[in-house]
Amino acid sequence: GIIRLGSPELNDNVVYMPLRRSQHMYGAENRLTAISIMLNRTSDLDNFKSSVEKEIDTARYEVMTWKEMMPELDQFIAADSAGHYIIIGILYFIIAFGLFGTLLMMTFERTREFGILIAIGMKKHLLAFILLMESVMLSLVGCLAGIAGGVLIVKWFTKYPISFTGELKEIYENYGMEPIIYFSDDGKIFLVQALIVLILSGLLAFYPGIKTMRLKPVEAINR
Repeated sequence: GIIRLGSPELNDNVVYMPLRRSQHMYGAENRLTAISIMLNRTSDLDNFKSSVEKEIDTARYEVMTWKEMMPELDQFIAADSAGHYIIIGILYFIIAFGLFGTLLMMTFERTREFGILIAIGMKKHLLAFILLMESVMLSLVGCLAGIAGGVLIVKWFTKYPISFTGELKEIYENYGMEPIIYFSDDGKIFLVQALIVLILSGLLAFYPGIKTMRLKPVEAINR
């Protein structure tokens, strides 16, 4: 039968049929052109290849990984991954800048209040600790809200992926790719991103405390 793959070109050229019927059709009784093996983890690829080569006659048979069979695809994936990391880095920078701006304004607008608290006897290190906890709690609430909203959005697009049309669809098909963007709802992705944002928030949360430790009550009150 026919098969629907990610590449329109493969959709037009690939069929499934019983092995015996295929051998009879091509006049290759009891012969195989290739055996494909799929691994659960790509990290085992090279080790598995080495173990197979030890068990067969490499003078008669050749063992190749998909990267060796399709180097262009491997290069495309590497380039795409590099672009992905660049975009992620830019997003983290924007997030960090936004968090720092929020903490900066929060500290600046309450400078007089902090000066009064210190003047009436509140310890600076205690005030710095309270500000640190406040910043961490705000970041935690923001992460939880972001995860909740992100899960709902990703769930929707997982069920209804984005399909390209028009010229963009033709471009994807010319490169042998299906013109559809699929979304992953793997929970690990959300947890890792939330953890990174929390780490950024935790590092930036020290700014209000440092600012408070250096605060001079008289100057702060007169602002």
